[in-house]
Amino acid sequence: MRKKAGKLIGMCVLAAVLLPGCAGKDEPAVNAAADGVLTVGIIDGEDVFAAKGPGGYEGIEPSILNRLASELGVQIAYAEAGDVQELMDQLDAGTVDVAAGRLGRLETYSSGRLVSDSYAVKGIYLVTPAELYVDSLATFSGENVGVSALTPDAARLELPGSDEVTLVSYADVSGAAEDIGAGVIAALVCTEREALKLAEEGLRAVELYGGPRVDTVFYLAPGQTELQGELNAVIGEYLDGQ
Repeated sequence: MRKKAGKLIGMCVLAAVLLPGCAGKDEPAVNAAADGVLTVGIIDGEDVFAAKGPGGYEGIEPSILNRLASELGVQIAYAEAGDVQELMDQLDAGTVDVAAGRLGRLETYSSGRLVSDSYAVKGIYLVTPAELYVDSLATFSGENVGVSALTPDAARLELPGSDEVTLVSYADVSGAAEDIGAGVIAALVCTEREALKLAEEGLRAVELYGGPRVDTVFYLAPGQTELQGELNAVIGEYLDGQ
């Protein structure tokens, strides 16, 4: 009798290993959109990637995501984020299913999260005083040049002329215009979105000549492999139509 009881206990333990939920631990949802709503965290960049129009969000990212929602047969709800950190916080908190914000494939963001296929490739930008018409780091040999934290590590290693300057990391580029004006840094290397924002403050922004290209992707929460696959399929269709 004791031998039989031991055999039953062993079978139960095996079942707990093989069957999700048998051990009492919640597993990640297979598809976050299974509730009929795809919730997307998005940044209104007021550009071709995403911009809020009279009828809602328009641009490359909404075009892809609206198509994804249509193919999944679900509704789409957008939750606007003020910046990238807020966007990632929304994703980690589970309040959004997908993060969209002209996001580069950045090591900091990909750690612990799923990443979609690339749907666009953008260059790295150089921001300088308005009167300085240059597009390379060679002009600033021996000087301090800021570099945005949103510039991927791999891209930093490929910056032409970076060995001739001292790179100063900027977690937040909002003070870069003031630092350039004060001579703290001679210029700033950053993403296109950051560059265009600084151009509104009277600086000059131009794509870095011969600079690296950065993949633009969406981010998803861990465990959402099914949704990731659906999104990648839609991205493939989008790129085929370009």
